[in-house]
Amino acid sequence: MRAYRNQQAGRSDERGPQRSHSGRDLAPGETAASEPGARSHRDHTIEPITMRVPEACRYVGISRSTLYVLIADGEIEIVKLGSSTLVLTDSLRKLIDRRREPTSDHAAKRDASVN
Repeated sequence: MRAYRNQQAGRSDERGPQRSHSGRDLAPGETAASEPGARSHRDHTIEPITMRVPEACRYVGISRSTLYVLIADGEIEIVKLGSSTLVLTDSLRKLIDRRREPTSDHAAKRDASVN
């Protein structure tokens, strides 16, 4: 029935015209996300402040025992809530930033500037 109505209205697309969030017709190739004031899907994703130990291990890519060693060494911050150990996401990010090795391009530039 919709296809019939679209043909009667002179439209070839079965779905009809695409509309923005405000209800106006979109130009070909335009998306509702490009409309001023529109939110992208990234705006709806909230990164957690903390995560449980298994999630933290997957997040960083290390084993559970390595994570506990880093916690014991004070390199990763945790919060204890009852029996739960919550690892601060920011602490994991800072650990990676501290341990990051420069790429070969950066290392070559660094070595050239030292000589």
